Amino acid sequence: MQTTITEPVLVESETVIREYGMQGNRAIVDHPDHGRIYIEDGYCGHGTLAGGMVRWRGGFAARVRPDDTLASLDAWADNHGDPISVRDAIVYWAVPDRTILEVSGNSLTKIAHRVGLRGA
Repeated sequence: MQTTITEPVLVESETVIREYGMQGNRAIVDHPDHGRIYIEDGYCGHGTLAGGMVRWRGGFAARVRPDDTLASLDAWADNHGDPISVRDAIVYWAVPDRTILEVSGNSLTKIAHRVGLRGA
């Protein structure tokens, strides 16, 4: 019997180092509307009054496979002889069953905060 979730659930997360040595986050989340998704924050705001820093609204979300983990997204994919991680393939090329989601930066921030991930 499959359980239906009504709130996003954090599957796993980790802290990473982003641009300019700033601390960032990435995570796998089971989402009630989108299924299993990968989220990560990113550097944004340079040259604005808010200032440049790592924020969730500068990141992205991607639909991933139900069995994907952070480790499986870090694994190397073969792109016609060019080694690239699965995560990078999602970002730079179309991967049929792993697609970038069209979510706003504010929506991404809300998802992250609802599963207990902090950051701007």
